[in-house]
Amino acid sequence: MAGASQLPGRALIEKIRKSRITLWPVRPTDPERVALYTFLQQSHLKPVKRISVKFDPFDPDSKSIREFLYHVNGYKLRLTNPDCTVRQQVVCDRSEPIIDVDLDNGQKLIFKTRRLKAHEIVEQFNRVVHKVYKPPLDVDDLKF
Repeated sequence: MAGASQLPGRALIEKIRKSRITLWPVRPTDPERVALYTFLQQSHLKPVKRISVKFDPFDPDSKSIREFLYHVNGYKLRLTNPDCTVRQQVVCDRSEPIIDVDLDNGQKLIFKTRRLKAHEIVEQFNRVVHKVYKPPLDVDDLKF
């Protein structure tokens, strides 16, 4: 029987430790990334019925809308409203990146995101969503 030091898992761990590869995500230090994750923690899709994202992948200004699409399709954010549909339309006509949002109350919002960064898009999205849906206050959260 092989000794504990000859196991392949132990050798792999030692190799990773020596090569300084990090297996766990590190805390972001970029201020824009910190702002993005801060706004994403406050996000929810409760009053949203449909999100439609349209962008040209060859446009250099479409990076932020693709990042927004990535985070909106995230597991935790989608759990806030499983009935919300997210559609993406990839076009190749150099058109402006656009987000169409349909709310439950019938409002339709259009975000033109040509020169916006991802955290600015999420901030504006949160601002609109929080105006439409205000979560009920919890009695335990109130301080007397």
